Amino acid sequence: MAHLGITEVLGRADQGVTQPFRCRAEDGNLYYVKGKHASRRSQICEWVAGHMGQALGLPIPPFLVLDVPDAIIELLPPHWQELGAGPVFGSLAHVHSIEMTWPLVRSVPQKVRSDILVFDRWVRNGDRILTELGGNPNLLWNPSWESVVVIDQNQAFDADFDHDLFLESHIFRDDWPLAAGDCVTRAEYEQRLEAVAPKFLEACESAPPEWWWVADDVPTSFDRTAIYEQLQVSLRGDGLWGGAK
Repeated sequence: MAHLGITEVLGRADQGVTQPFRCRAEDGNLYYVKGKHASRRSQICEWVAGHMGQALGLPIPPFLVLDVPDAIIELLPPHWQELGAGPVFGSLAHVHSIEMTWPLVRSVPQKVRSDILVFDRWVRNGDRILTELGGNPNLLWNPSWESVVVIDQNQAFDADFDHDLFLESHIFRDDWPLAAGDCVTRAEYEQRLEAVAPKFLEACESAPPEWWWVADDVPTSFDRTAIYEQLQVSLRGDGLWGGAK
């Protein structure tokens, strides 16, 4: 499958563990790009969780698979060549957005906060941390639209996910009682997530084949069968709401 090509590598983001690259693509748009440097598993998580989140209605920026030509990699300085040639994950840049801060939390509508919180719990993403003392919420705020922008799903599907720690550190943790404390709201979320679940399998199938291999004959650690089963288990009984009172 032909992918939109990258024409220029402009630099790296200052924030984020993976430090994505800022790249210009053939369509003239600016993208934040995660290549080999971010790990194959990270690329798959971004792709799969991104599709699932969009299906749920989360404000996730448009994203796509971009292609990095070998010729561009050869021209980059050595410490940038870890981007790697071939298919990469690209998220459309929100150039006028700022990082979400604690005073802005209540500017996000309650339903949106709750949707993000429950989704992160379902996909076991504990990487949206913010307290009064600081943190890294992996959310942006667009002042012009007065709306939140959801980014960075690369830590989703965490096998070591800790529910209690999640409820202590998530930026929207205060909304958990509203989402988990009412049986009707719980049922509505379970129904919505059940409808989204097939997107997991669809996204896995549409991910570039190269992402499933770390090296020749070395598969990625992303176990789609086990992860999908975990998603299904979470929707049974109190699996999603475990620990909630």
